[in-house]
Amino acid sequence: MRGFQSAPLWAYLGGILGIGFVFGSIIAVPNVGVVVSVGAAILGQMLGSFLVDTFGWFGVTKIPFDPLRLLGIALLVTGVLLFRENRRAQAPRIKASQRAFKGGSALAGGVRE
Repeated sequence: MRGFQSAPLWAYLGGILGIGFVFGSIIAVPNVGVVVSVGAAILGQMLGSFLVDTFGWFGVTKIPFDPLRLLGIALLVTGVLLFRENRRAQAPRIKASQRAFKGGSALAGGVRE
């Protein structure tokens, strides 16, 4: 219990951000898909880690700016955007297949609207 009292305020960020991550995932997955949601989460963690390392926040040893690390983040951004655009292009087909599934299961006595 003493650990809670002596912990710095930033130590509680993990729990607060974790709540935001869970709620954000619940909202994002149905809209953009699992791949884009997970990719965006990894991108956020990579970008945050890059900033923490570069500026030495939270008492970590500073790691100087490296263009190669920035290139890795840029490639991850590109990947997330490509998957998002692919999802948008497939959206009409996905909606049609979902309607067909609901219609077929309604005929079989499953889903009722």
